[in-house]
Amino acid sequence: MLVSVFGDPSQDAIFALRAIQSLVENAFGSYHRVYEGTAADLATALAEASHKNIVFFSDAPDQHISKVFLECNAPLVVLIHNPLAIVDSLICERHFDATTSLRLTSLSLSCLHDLVLYPRAYIISEPLDVTNIAKHLARLASVCKIPADNTILKKTVNSLMPLGRKARKTYRPDTFSTCIASFESLLNKIAVNRIHWPREVFLNADEGGAFVDASVNLTGSARLFLYGPYLHVPRGTWIAEITFEVRENFSGNVLKVDLCLDEVAGEWKFQLPDSGSYTFELPLRIHEPRHPVQIRFHLMQGAIEGIFDLKHVNLRRAQ
Repeated sequence: MLVSVFGDPSQDAIFALRAIQSLVENAFGSYHRVYEGTAADLATALAEASHKNIVFFSDAPDQHISKVFLECNAPLVVLIHNPLAIVDSLICERHFDATTSLRLTSLSLSCLHDLVLYPRAYIISEPLDVTNIAKHLARLASVCKIPADNTILKKTVNSLMPLGRKARKTYRPDTFSTCIASFESLLNKIAVNRIHWPREVFLNADEGGAFVDASVNLTGSARLFLYGPYLHVPRGTWIAEITFEVRENFSGNVLKVDLCLDEVAGEWKFQLPDSGSYTFELPLRIHEPRHPVQIRFHLMQGAIEGIFDLKHVNLRRAQ
């Protein structure tokens, strides 16, 4: 038997996974755990599994894994929580820094996106602990086709008691968190169709990769001067709408913008005006959500003056 579980990297998801594993153990005895993110690694792990009863978990499945599960019409469990809560869990309980936590959250939710929308997916989005896990266990057993009577269900709950009740936190959004706010729609099984990236998630190459917190002085040699944000986007075709302001560019210059996923996916060149606010659009095709998105801004000639002020990048699904 293969029990398939997908979920974000928060401690809430890990608790729910442990509950499912305990349920399988109490129902069948020994079982094999498989944690993989790519189809190739999953195939190898399943072939080498030491037991016929397997619990598979992934928090960032590649598009090949997602495609297999979506096309075979098999039941599965998806553990997904508030994006800010995931970031907070990674910072407070797994001790990642804020930037890494933000990027990991966008990675996981982008990879899980299509699985959340799958009609046969059993979604758990409320934070779980020993006080409320019991009401889900019978349903989990039914979805995963695990033979579990009341004795097994009670034994499973009792096995989770040592984990105790978790303290809940208050999640306060900030400038950085706005870039994952759109993923909240997944809690209601609604597709993510728009994503906002504020200027502050991009990096200033002139300052050693520090986050952008002001406009960039263009004076200097031809160079890469802005890049990032190394965030992830769900599979599909998107339009990146880039808004910026340029000032005092009296000598003129050429701006090159390229998109980099696993490799460069396209590049465009624009004649920079001397001043004004502008918006331009670039197509973006996401085949593999595991690849972070990078938008890079290059100055094609040396400059003796000029100010470039990136305002934001908005992504929307192409119609």
